[in-house]
Amino acid sequence: MEPINSIVCLGVNELFQETRMQQHRQTLPTLCLFELTEDLQSIIDGKHILMAENDLSEVTIKTTLAKWYFQLTNRYHHEVTTFLHIRVDSIAFSGFQSPFKITHFSTPYVRFIDIKKSENSIKPLSLDQLSMPFAMGLIKQINTLNRESEELSDLYWGLDAVSSRIRDLDESVINRLALDCDKAIYQISAESNVLNARQERLELEVETLLHRLIKHVFGITKGEWISYACPITSKLTQLSFESCYFHGNTITISGTGVTKNGLLGKRDQSIRIELVPEE
Repeated sequence: MEPINSIVCLGVNELFQETRMQQHRQTLPTLCLFELTEDLQSIIDGKHILMAENDLSEVTIKTTLAKWYFQLTNRYHHEVTTFLHIRVDSIAFSGFQSPFKITHFSTPYVRFIDIKKSENSIKPLSLDQLSMPFAMGLIKQINTLNRESEELSDLYWGLDAVSSRIRDLDESVINRLALDCDKAIYQISAESNVLNARQERLELEVETLLHRLIKHVFGITKGEWISYACPITSKLTQLSFESCYFHGNTITISGTGVTKNGLLGKRDQSIRIELVPEE
């Protein structure tokens, strides 16, 4: 049996007040309704990848996926220009109608966890999926980029230690060191900045690949409920997927824990998946 999509109803807020538009305030929509379909989820997932690749906090797109209900006319109006605002953990809708030319009403941001918390289906994580060629290819890329990032980090802190020693030496002697010493400190600082920028780009690439691995290999997206039985301790962990990171050849997936009663709890839980070291 196919799962029923979540239908979400949100209130609407006026974004700004303008005296000459007083007569139009009562015509604002009262409610915004949308359905969390597979197509909408696919759009959100795609924009999350775009956000990770470009270090964005929000992406806005024009859409027709929301319906606006107007209490004044007791019906839905379709001639509303609508925008979908996508963040890492939440979404919102905004819109405008003539005579406005920019958005003048918006819904609050609603978290994916709150949208999906009524769903009782929990997806199990199977480590067998990591042996697929596609997964192994992604893991190899992640490990390669992660090692390069760690090497850059070591170089960065090594240069920082050298720069600190030179500064300490310069301050400890009676006569200040030659001008070439200041030049060396400047060059070390410039090189450190370059290394730091390269490391941040690599960390972003690792994060993007990791989200791709979790999405396309395990088939889970943010807000979905997942379960994992540790192969060593047999401990069962159930949570709502919110974030993930990679460190020390280990994938860590975190989120709000799911209780034995099938409800979202108040404590954060983590699932740690240790990958097989490369030979």
